[in-house]
Order: sequence, then structure tokens, then C-alpha cells
Amino acid sequence: MIYFFKYNWERRNEWFEWASRIPHEELLRSRTGGMGSILETFFHVVDVEQRWVSRIMQEEITRYDYEDFQSLDSIKAFSDREMIRTGEMIERLQPDEHERVVTYVSPGGNRIPCKVGEVLRHMIAHEIHHMGQVSVWAREIGEEPVSANLIGRDLM
Repeated sequence: MIYFFKYNWERRNEWFEWASRIPHEELLRSRTGGMGSILETFFHVVDVEQRWVSRIMQEEITRYDYEDFQSLDSIKAFSDREMIRTGEMIERLQPDEHERVVTYVSPGGNRIPCKVGEVLRHMIAHEIHHMGQVSVWAREIGEEPVSANLIGRDLM
């Protein structure tokens, strides 16, 4: 499982590097789909990761506001902290804990029980989904997107 987190994190850092070469107003521009803008989509991916990790670790969930993260550097710093936290959590997680149930409360207030293993796989898929959206937006502004290729990354 950690292999796919490392893949996502490596790509996330490549996207941050890519975004550092893009005009800031382009990162903030409202777009169709995703969370509305490239920067807000980056924030959303990290924020969702930190909230799921808090559920798994049975810690209080911190609600961050995108308005407090209006720069690429602030989102990158948030991401760096959460990558460390998530990595440490995954390494400490015992195999039997993948069956433990955590509860997700949907925006509509529904309480949804989820197994930790299912949540971890969801976290991986969630990031891949959103980075696919950013790839489309990159092409729309005439930029080459970050490669999604898993081959040759030597993440073992």
C-alpha cells in the first residue's frame, strides 16, 4: 500500500514543481470540474488526506479553510507535513487494523462505516482522480502535464 502512496506523493511534488512555473493567476483561475481551480484542487487533495488520517488515528479532525492557503508555497508546506504524518501512520498500522471500522460523516450528515483498508485505497484513488483533472487543465492552458506513468519510478 505504501508503494502507491509514494507514487502519489512523488507525482504531487512533481505537480507542485510544475505549478511553480505557471503564472499564479492561472493557478487561481476558475475551471470546470474538480474543486474549481488548480490551487484549490491541490489543497483539497491534501486536506482530504489529513482528515482521513485523523479518522484512522482516532484523533480530532481539523477543518482547514482553503482561504488560509492562497499560495502554492503554503499548500506545499501543508502537503509536506501531511506526507510525513500519513507515512508514519501507514508504517505503524498493523495488518489486522485494515479491518477496523471508522465512520465517515458525509456532507449530507449520513454516517457511513468504512474499513481502514478501504479508506486507504480510497485515499490513493482520490488523489489519482484529481491529478487527472489537473492534467486536463494543464493541456487546456498549453502545458505538458506531469507524467502519470508508474513504470520506472523505482519506489520500492
